[in-house]
Amino acid sequence: MIILLKRTKEKENNNLNKKEILTSPFFYFRTFILQMKGLSKKERLSSKIKIEQLFEEKNTFVQEHIKVYWNVVNSEINNISVLFSVPKKIVPLASNRNKIRRLIKEAYRINKSILTHNKEELNLAFICLSSNFDKFNDIEEKIKLILHRLNQEI
Repeated sequence: MIILLKRTKEKENNNLNKKEILTSPFFYFRTFILQMKGLSKKERLSSKIKIEQLFEEKNTFVQEHIKVYWNVVNSEINNISVLFSVPKKIVPLASNRNKIRRLIKEAYRINKSILTHNKEELNLAFICLSSNFDKFNDIEEKIKLILHRLNQEI
């Protein structure tokens, strides 16, 4: 009898915990993050040599608190490689840096079809210059503007 009472109390507690989890804002943020798709290995810029070449060429512009570095490499490979950075001096908390970087990455991933190029390898770097990125829709609009401007520059 005592065992049955303990089991029913445990079940009630589990049901209450599930309700609390479903109503917490962290639960919805976590599900949003899990729904995001990542960039493939080819789309990420990770080579030190390519990153150095990117920053040496000085092809830059700043738009909407995001600084963009870009360079075009003549190559048979038709590829766009991207680097995302949020400096520690601008956004001191790592959790906020990661959130901003994830949002910028997702906005780029959704809208990367705007960017067109001709059988050349394109390297990009997005560097955040502000910590005032609250909503995904705002970031997405900024990334769209940047991609349209990149089409004009290239």
